[in-house]
Formats: sequence, C-alpha cells, structure tokens
Amino acid sequence: MNAVPPEKSDLTAQQRGLEVYSALRDGPKRVQELAAIVGISERGVYRILENISYKYPVTNAGGYWYLL
Repeated sequence: MNAVPPEKSDLTAQQRGLEVYSALRDGPKRVQELAAIVGISERGVYRILENISYKYPVTNAGGYWYLL
C-alpha cells in the first residue's frame, strides 16, 4: 500500500497541473515520481493526467508517462 505524500497546500489545482506538465516536459516519469513532485496521491496525479490529456497528447509506455 502506497503512503500518500504530504499535500502541498500552498499550490492550487492549476499550479499542480502545471507542475505535472512541467515535469513531463523534462522527460518520462512514473506516477509515483509525479506524486512526490506535486505532493498529492497517485490517484490525484491520474486525475491531473486525465485533465492534461484534453489539451496535450499524454501517453503511457511501460509504466512511464510522457508527452508526445
């Protein structure tokens, strides 16, 4: 069972989305890595990835998420 990282309450939802997008621009990342970067649960990261995918092509290969 994965522990939920402490939430970075100083970030808005939009800022968290930008953090995830920015991290993916730097290269492929696993959901666990993104959760640690943003300070939210893995489930929260999946929701952000879903929202990002409405505007930008995001995909997963071998457990790594990246921008096309």
